[in-house]
Amino acid sequence: MGLHLLAVVLAPWLAAPLALIFGRRAGLAVAAITAVAQGLLVLGSSTEDVFRLGGIVLRVDGFDRLLAPTLLFGVLAACALGEPRSRAIAPAALLVDGAVMGVTLVDSPFLASLFLQLAGIAALFVLPARTPLPIQLAREAVAGAKYLSLTVVSSLALLGAFALVETTRIVGEAQTVGQVVLALLLIGVALRVAAFPFQVWLPDFASIAPAAAVVLVNAVLNVAAVALVVAALASAPWLVQPERNRLLLASLGALSALGGAFLALNARDLRRVVAYTSTAEVGFVLYGVGLGSSASVTAAFALLVTSVVSTTMLWTVIANLERRIGGVELGATRGLIAQLPGLALGFLAASLTAGGLPLFAAFPGRWVLYRLGADLTPLLAVFLVAANACLLLALLRAFRSCFLGPPPAEVVKRESAGVTAALLGLAGLSLGLGLAPSVLWEPLQRAVLGLPFLR
Repeated sequence: MGLHLLAVVLAPWLAAPLALIFGRRAGLAVAAITAVAQGLLVLGSSTEDVFRLGGIVLRVDGFDRLLAPTLLFGVLAACALGEPRSRAIAPAALLVDGAVMGVTLVDSPFLASLFLQLAGIAALFVLPARTPLPIQLAREAVAGAKYLSLTVVSSLALLGAFALVETTRIVGEAQTVGQVVLALLLIGVALRVAAFPFQVWLPDFASIAPAAAVVLVNAVLNVAAVALVVAALASAPWLVQPERNRLLLASLGALSALGGAFLALNARDLRRVVAYTSTAEVGFVLYGVGLGSSASVTAAFALLVTSVVSTTMLWTVIANLERRIGGVELGATRGLIAQLPGLALGFLAASLTAGGLPLFAAFPGRWVLYRLGADLTPLLAVFLVAANACLLLALLRAFRSCFLGPPPAEVVKRESAGVTAALLGLAGLSLGLGLAPSVLWEPLQRAVLGLPFLR
């Protein structure tokens, strides 16, 4: 009957009120147990397991078994980054958890888009947790209002796209509306993932939101949004049958990669640097999906997984820096490497990962995209190389500004051994995936081969 698939989606929503009632520590335990149970249920499912209820169909495919652990890892990372006194993080993370599981498991892209926007709204419940100061609460309200407004616009664009897809299935003439549908799909997804030049809500949100909320929005929801794009193209492969449509998707990806990297390079606040890093990274992913070959889509999903790792590491460092020095404006505090060596090493490893340096997890995927792009779209491939260089430069400049130079006169509160161990573990994971990419690539390749929109 596939009832366990329904449990994967509903269990987090049922657990969210319990997490709120039990308090922060017990709530985090509830979230962790729920996420582990979900992961086991998805990994133990087969493609024959299907749940049907009216027009809702839940099923598991090869991508789901790979993306579900990534999504759940992001949810747990957000829980770990929650403010020490906040009771909201575990319930909000569980609400996001159930929604993104719905995105990956539901068979209809139309319903998946509703789950995606529901996840985006649920992430707002973390916003009031960062500071009680009235002026900060006002800034949170403005940032939340802008984010919510553009979430509504994204939702309308996606629903319009999928409504047109359903119309073409009934009346035909798919090619005449293909570009309109693809444009609506790209606008909706670009607003959702803050792809350049649709990152209007990102600066304010990244500046004011707790690190946990940003991880939920810029890591977990980005994975779900890209999964929605692939599901949409798989259900309507005629969307990218014209070569110009593939070029449109690849161009948006290259533009986002380069634009996000330049914005990160010009940012003067560490929060904005790291937020724009996500804009650039999702650009690489969309470029790979746009190229439309099995190798490029495999590279795109490999980069999507590694971006969750690097984003989690970077925001872990930011959250802990703020708890120890109060702010993360570039140049305000220097020479922290002597007093916070674990955070410094974690930030450096995350920077080298996001910057696509050899030996780290993102390099194999970036290299594949460079090679494929040079053969198919040389100019866009040049944009990618330039974006990678700017992104790496922006992150290394931020590292130098925060951690190198003469040490500060005041003594900084010691870093947590648990945080240091977690950062070292994630750095080791990045190195492991960079040195042995087949661990991730082989299952991804098997999942990609069945997609109907490939060249």
